Amino acid sequence: MVGEKYLGEARKVSTSDRVILALWHGRQFPLIHVLRDKNLAVLASLSRDGTLVSLVLEGMGYHMLRGSTSRGAVRGLVSTIRAVKDGYDTAFTVDGPRGPQRVVKPGILYTAMKTGTMVVPVTSAARRALVFHKSWDNYILPLPFTKVVVLYGEGMMVPKDSDADDLERIAAGLGEHLDRLTAEAEDMLSEG
Repeated sequence: MVGEKYLGEARKVSTSDRVILALWHGRQFPLIHVLRDKNLAVLASLSRDGTLVSLVLEGMGYHMLRGSTSRGAVRGLVSTIRAVKDGYDTAFTVDGPRGPQRVVKPGILYTAMKTGTMVVPVTSAARRALVFHKSWDNYILPLPFTKVVVLYGEGMMVPKDSDADDLERIAAGLGEHLDRLTAEAEDMLSEG
């Protein structure tokens, strides 16, 4: 798998050996299968939907954390930082849970800055999929037996001395990187 160089076996390691995956909300469905059983901690909202998601993902080998930017933000951020320090990789839907679509929020950058962990962009595309255009994120649900592409981008570090302006610039760059990576994944499907 392309991303294996970023996701290691479950083991106790320093946070510098951990990664934080950055992905767009709405592109995560194919990644749920690809990233299962990879020592990955993920954040789910405190809502009823979040509870259901947590139960399903725990059954697939994910370590679940609870909180979101709309409810329990501090709790979610603290538990994510703790999970990284405890040896888990983690993942953020960087524009979730409610958008705006494809605008990176600062939680992932703050976590990377506080833990010294590399941020790795990841995306997916499906040749045939249902696209929920009425959802804020245009959620993509691949159809059965369709070809799916998962791409990982270059990892980046967030300097520990970053200020608000630095984080805003880094967030914009991460968003551009995710957009380019997503376009590349979609182009790969249109070529073959």
